Amino acid sequence: MDLDIRIETLEPVDSVAVRRTGPYRESAPEAWAALWTWIGENGHGERVRRAIGYGIDDPAKTPASILRYEACIDLGGNVDGDDDAGIVRRRLAGGRHAIHTLRGPYRQIGEAFVQMHQQLAADPGTDVDYTRPFIELYDLHEPGTPEEQFVTHLCIPIGG
Repeated sequence: MDLDIRIETLEPVDSVAVRRTGPYRESAPEAWAALWTWIGENGHGERVRRAIGYGIDDPAKTPASILRYEACIDLGGNVDGDDDAGIVRRRLAGGRHAIHTLRGPYRQIGEAFVQMHQQLAADPGTDVDYTRPFIELYDLHEPGTPEEQFVTHLCIPIGG
């Protein structure tokens, strides 16, 4: 079954970010926990505009123990990093992306990216841009929201 994929141009985003290393199923939650804790401790909760995550390495080519994942938060303006907390400023490139909206638990992200990639690779008119990361744009939700209601926009960079 083909996934519903649309093409959009994303704008660059300035954010604060934290990186964690290890299997994505472990490093992603660790990165998010560290970043949300820092956001809360530094009074930035009201400024959160978007949550963006991405794996830096291809899990098919990189040992799981050294995979790098970054969790990023767009706070809508300049915010300094925090060396002591491992928080850095990060500018995420925009550009054309193939996007699929995933509704459901975050544990489905990896398989959905695999399906998206296969679908795009089979289309001779679409060139995946491997110089930019595959990114996750998370819709913000209230605490206690059932994971079946989570919404994540999976974005694969494309040329053109």
